[in-house]
Amino acid sequence: MSSFPEHFELKFPLATITLAGDIVTIAMQPGEKITLDAVKDMYRKSNEELRGKRVAVILDARKTPLISYPESVLKYAADNEHSHKEAAYAILIDGVGQKLMAGFYLNLNKPKTPTRVFTDMEEALSWLREMLGSKT
Repeated sequence: MSSFPEHFELKFPLATITLAGDIVTIAMQPGEKITLDAVKDMYRKSNEELRGKRVAVILDARKTPLISYPESVLKYAADNEHSHKEAAYAILIDGVGQKLMAGFYLNLNKPKTPTRVFTDMEEALSWLREMLGSKT
């Protein structure tokens, strides 16, 4: 019997974080101010729930403009004490403006975890599953 969880849901003012199997989904909520302290709290609590489990993450940012993410949050997301547990990171967006901001994030912050940007949820999930399978 595995000591790792298969499912959970955590609700925060900024986002709802769910685990289904090996995929963590972070569904950002519109209208909330994104702060470094709030993001660190979300990382800490979700990683406590994961208990060291290696996962792939999808950030569903379709409801929040990426321009509203402070630079400190972007730097933290790219490289923090929890990044090494992530097999891959997909950012789900829905517009040209978000695509430009996501490209800027990738080029400037150079995330330690393999990261790609998608406009289609199924394509993102397929890539994450592929990345989970390629890790030892």
